[in-house]
Amino acid sequence: MAKNFYYFLVVCLFLTAPIFGAEEEVGQFAPGAKKVGFYAAIGTGRFFFTDADRAEFADGWIVGLKVGYDIMKYVGIEGIFRTSGHESNLRTVSVGTNPSFFGYQFGGLAKGAYPITRRLFVGGGLGGGIWFSNPNQKPTRGSNSRGMFMAEFDLEYYLRTRGLSVGIDPSIAAIQDLKSVSIQLTGFIRHTF
Repeated sequence: MAKNFYYFLVVCLFLTAPIFGAEEEVGQFAPGAKKVGFYAAIGTGRFFFTDADRAEFADGWIVGLKVGYDIMKYVGIEGIFRTSGHESNLRTVSVGTNPSFFGYQFGGLAKGAYPITRRLFVGGGLGGGIWFSNPNQKPTRGSNSRGMFMAEFDLEYYLRTRGLSVGIDPSIAAIQDLKSVSIQLTGFIRHTF
C-alpha cells in the first residue's frame, strides 16, 4: 500500500512539472512581455581612489539607493544617491587637509541594457551629478561640492520572484578638482514595480 502511494506521488510530480514551468514564464518573462516600469534598488560595495588621490585618501565602504524608470524594454533613466566614508592617508594633517570625510553622491544616468539570456542582462550607463564631501575634502579649493561624470557597467540577473533582480554595477567617476578618477565596485538588489 505504501509503495503504491509513493508511485502516486511520483506520477503527480511529473504531471505537475509542466505547470511549474508555465508559471515561470508568466510576468516579465512571458513571450513578448516588456521589461518596463519604475524600480528601486539598494546597493553596497567599495569605493577606490586611484593614482595620486590614493596617496591622500583611503578607500571607503559605499552604500546607496537607486530609483529609475525603464522607458522602453532596453532603455531607461536612473537617479542615484550614494555615501561613503574615507580616512586620510597622510601621516600628519596640515592646513588644507582633513583627517577624514564623508562623501555623498547625487547623480543621474541614461541607461541601456540588453538580454544575454532570458534572465541575464548586460548594460551600461552614462551621466553626471554632484560629489559633496563633509568636511570639505579639499578645503584649499573652495566649495565642498564638485561636479562629477560617471560611467557604469551593469550585469543583472532576474530572479524567479517577479520583479526582483540582483546584480553588479561597477562604475568609474571623474570628480572635479581630484587628480585622478575613482572606481566604485558595487552590487545591488532591485525591485521593479
